[in-house]
Amino acid sequence: MSSSSSIAAGVTPEQVSHDKLARLAGALYLSTLPTGGLGIVSAQSLLENGGSGAAAQIAASLSFLKLGVLAGAVCAVTWLVLGVLFYALFRSVNERACQLMLAMVVVSNTLLLAALARRMDALWLVADVQRLALDPDQLRALAALAVRSSDNLMQVSTLFWGLWLLPLGFLVFRSGFVPKTLAVLLLLGVVFYVGIYVGGVVDPEYPKTLVSKVIGFGFGIPEVVGELGTALWLLIRGTKGWRKAAAASLPLVT
Repeated sequence: MSSSSSIAAGVTPEQVSHDKLARLAGALYLSTLPTGGLGIVSAQSLLENGGSGAAAQIAASLSFLKLGVLAGAVCAVTWLVLGVLFYALFRSVNERACQLMLAMVVVSNTLLLAALARRMDALWLVADVQRLALDPDQLRALAALAVRSSDNLMQVSTLFWGLWLLPLGFLVFRSGFVPKTLAVLLLLGVVFYVGIYVGGVVDPEYPKTLVSKVIGFGFGIPEVVGELGTALWLLIRGTKGWRKAAAASLPLVT
């Protein structure tokens, strides 16, 4: 048997299965970027003027905001499935880190879905204002309260968006089939998201501050590159490097 045939034969069905798993995980990871982005953008549009104008904004953009809720829900469900896939993919690297990562995903998604439910409350108030017989002041107050509650839940969820990157970055770094540079970029995202949470609690105007811009530029941009790069690498390359290394380590039969 030739050397090349021996190496090809050394790739086990389990390794091929991991490769397909990695590509599926990469595709799902990539899909969370537009759905999550639409969910966030639609939420931010309701916070203009501190939420006091939420009722008017909902009335003017009801279809777009409903689309944002649906996109956010799709992102949450996809992210939960992604966490399970990552658990299976990286389990052989470090199972405890996988368990921690999955726990962070579950907590974050629970908070995210709760935030979307509160946003649905605000949409329902405006859509059914006549049946509820609310006067304009009551409608503005109740809608603002629902939107603010939704934002607070989203803010706490943001904390876990950062914390889940800690075990994920570690797993990617140790995996052997994803570049370590991407793992470092993912770990920078921990500072970015935790900064958003802490800054938002300390200062409601945090997104407009210089500190926010510095952290966003220094940690946020690299984090986006890290997540996008990891998703694309898994989708395009799978576990190719790991499979080659595993095959090359086998003794050659001549």
